Amino acid sequence: MSLLDPATSDYFRAGWGRWLLPDSVFLYMAVVAAANEGVVGDLSQAPIGSTTSQLIESLGGLESKALEGPDAADPDETPWRTIIDRAGARYGIEIQTRRDLLGLMRRVGVVSVEEINGEMAWRPVSPVPLPSERLDLTNEERAHEDRIRWGDLHKETAQDIIRIFDPDADRTTGCTTFQFTLSSLGDRLGKPVESVREGLLSLLEEGDFNTAADLERLDVDEPFDLAVDWRAFAENRISIVAGSPPED
Repeated sequence: MSLLDPATSDYFRAGWGRWLLPDSVFLYMAVVAAANEGVVGDLSQAPIGSTTSQLIESLGGLESKALEGPDAADPDETPWRTIIDRAGARYGIEIQTRRDLLGLMRRVGVVSVEEINGEMAWRPVSPVPLPSERLDLTNEERAHEDRIRWGDLHKETAQDIIRIFDPDADRTTGCTTFQFTLSSLGDRLGKPVESVREGLLSLLEEGDFNTAADLERLDVDEPFDLAVDWRAFAENRISIVAGSPPED
């Protein structure tokens, strides 16, 4: 199963990969596979050779210890143990094994257990709830989640705008400036004007793109200059932002 499976993508887009252990991604994929393959009963008893079985086996089984993530003791790495302990405490679950983690995933509502012909069946929940709806997040963490989701929503449009500036050209210094209107840029990209507006606002957050125009209030046919600082672009811009919860 690919990480690009629509159901798994929903799990990522909701942000759960930032709040549950990395193992949760494979557990969620196993539940999606169980639904696709019609597997019922305990996931650890899935038919040998099935995708569900292969995913559970790749984790070492449900009774094996849940990992804290790569280099968990490194202070520069995401503090997975602290994060998962707080999530578990919210639901009265101590997370030691992958089965414990699967139980927490059920409690927060990203997976569920149905009864089919008298047997339990693990299934993904759709739509996937947001972490801010099921976990006790601080105001800072909620704001951080909102910023990531807002950026993700308009990332495709922002990337389309970046490509207009030919970022793969051989340069690391200087600036490039183009003049647009929101309507002309929308026509060029084949996107609604308001999507273009939000994509531009998303670009400005990194600090490498800038404009003197007030994009939130700019008329759709009013010209504006958009510039990119290539040194800042090289230092700050990445194509995919995984994101981590801010430290308390």
